[in-house]
Amino acid sequence: SLRAASEAAHARWLQRAEASGHTLALQGDGDALVRAGEEDVAIALDNLIENALVYTPAGTTVTLAWDPRGRLAVIDEGPGVPPGEERSLFERFRRGRTDRPGTGLGLAIVETLARRWGGSASISTRDDGAGARAEVVLPLAVAR
Repeated sequence: SLRAASEAAHARWLQRAEASGHTLALQGDGDALVRAGEEDVAIALDNLIENALVYTPAGTTVTLAWDPRGRLAVIDEGPGVPPGEERSLFERFRRGRTDRPGTGLGLAIVETLARRWGGSASISTRDDGAGARAEVVLPLAVAR
């Protein structure tokens, strides 16, 4: 379930988030059972959370959100995504800002994992302009 995956990721990252001066929040609407491996969902979340913590200033909130339609998002209060770079950030070794640590593989991994299960990944500046929203959409599991 996306709720369980988000809660587990929150538990894994809470101490690191607080140590870097961030608040790590959970925001869910219902739950969703998705057709994706638990480990793949965890790896995708870990990559998105790590990016958010690296690219957003201390004193801000990173929110893990999910909804019953199979959407899982990491929402931050950082600089957002430079216009026109929304797709290129998913290219291997592509990094948004070169002054930050990293290999430029995190978003490429997230997209590969989402596609493995028939889903998609995206990143954009939030509608209010106050940060980025990285989102993975996964197909819902068929109820038996």
